[in-house]
Amino acid sequence: MEAPHVVDGNAFADLPKLVGEYRRRRPQETVLYQVVQENYRTYASFCEDQNRPLPGFVCREFEKYLRCGVLCEGFARLHCSACGYDRLVGFSCKRRGFCPSCLGRRMNDGAAYLVDHVFGDTPVRHWVLSLPHPLRYILAYDASLLSDVLGGFIEEVFRFLRWQAKSTLGLDSVTQAHPGAVTAIQRSSSHLSLNIHFHSLVSEGVFVQEDSGGPAIFHQLPPPTDDEVSHVASEVCKRTIALLKRKGRWHDDPEQDSEDPLAAKEPALADAYQASIRGVLSMGPGRGQRVVRFFGAAAQRDGEGDDSPRRPGGFDLYARQATFSHDRERVEKLARYILRPPLAQNHLQRLGDGRVVLQLKRAWRDGTTAVIFDAVDLMSKLTALIPRPRTNVIRFHGVYAANANLRSRVVPPEEAADRHRACGHDSDADPSYRRHRLLWAQLLARVFQVDVFRCPKCASGRLQRIAWILDPLAIRKILASVGLATDSPEPHPATFQEEMIG
Repeated sequence: MEAPHVVDGNAFADLPKLVGEYRRRRPQETVLYQVVQENYRTYASFCEDQNRPLPGFVCREFEKYLRCGVLCEGFARLHCSACGYDRLVGFSCKRRGFCPSCLGRRMNDGAAYLVDHVFGDTPVRHWVLSLPHPLRYILAYDASLLSDVLGGFIEEVFRFLRWQAKSTLGLDSVTQAHPGAVTAIQRSSSHLSLNIHFHSLVSEGVFVQEDSGGPAIFHQLPPPTDDEVSHVASEVCKRTIALLKRKGRWHDDPEQDSEDPLAAKEPALADAYQASIRGVLSMGPGRGQRVVRFFGAAAQRDGEGDDSPRRPGGFDLYARQATFSHDRERVEKLARYILRPPLAQNHLQRLGDGRVVLQLKRAWRDGTTAVIFDAVDLMSKLTALIPRPRTNVIRFHGVYAANANLRSRVVPPEEAADRHRACGHDSDADPSYRRHRLLWAQLLARVFQVDVFRCPKCASGRLQRIAWILDPLAIRKILASVGLATDSPEPHPATFQEEMIG
């Protein structure tokens, strides 16, 4: 478990606009936590008995999620010297699969970083590429091939922008135009189906450097037409097919037998990926049948609500959202959207028979407003959403890449040192501090207007961090003194039902 970065409470004493009240997270009371706690060992034992053991990184994801925010695992202790009030802050799991709390923090922290240290006042356009179902299955585990496909997509978008800039700006060569992009690799659809797709915030124009060593001037370009977007999608399709052929992953004959390296190496993941992509149950008496859906809205007519035409070969490309110059609020909103978690706690409900209902944010065209999962089958759906370790889910391209020659000339000026001094934080004294990233207290202040150091008991005191509590004996004594549970919640024992095998 990792501790939140907590700064000196006096750092926020001069911020009267922070009027929100901090409320401690209680993960044990959420539907998702209860489902994982009750069914994790049952699901893992079932896979083991079927000679399809879960990979170690999947097991760690579930186990660390069950300790995320639980005070029995340790906490930071904040104390008010004026009235003696104590606030206990649990540690986070810092996982990237499905934890709503940790991914929510990544979303808001990442969006703030992109606005403050990458895009600044530069307008951006939101490009979204969805991939064919067979390709989603291949890319879900093959990180190298995923990078190649993403690189081909970004290169085609950049190629379009460079030629557009050459024509519009009258450049001598397309090499004078320098676009940039940041891409978030999403793994999930709104109904928790495995859906590898790319959300890219691409500069709405190009940077041009007139003289070597001189400033890079941004030139905004006209928005792409639907025909131009279709052409980019077609080129991405051709490029991806050529890539798959070079890698030996493309077969022209649909009847040709081909080996599935994932099924041979990780059969549990292969089964979870296939069931998730197809939208079917992976275990139980209904194995292979479609996930139950609830129709609570009227079906739309053909073509109604479809603002993006189908693209070649199953490559759907959408590029109709953009921001204006100096519209940082809009850029941050788009950044939060592309970094969003796969599910929200308030969209899950529990039925009396133990099944879980996932409410959709928007109704589908056929009227579907919710999908219903068996509790153990939901574990399989969550498994498919967990990325492999050491796989970057945010990529920087063009002028925004880490080693780009023009990066220092196009990103906002460096202000991290000023922010460190304003918050009373010495980065040299804390080697775990991530440069540029907002501290836990800063993030709550920015997103929720919450001052975590304001004492809720008295008006004059300010909370100060006095210790990280990690010793099990100290944890139990402190929790018992304030009337909180002292025992760590454990996953429920495996329970087998004959009908699970299907």
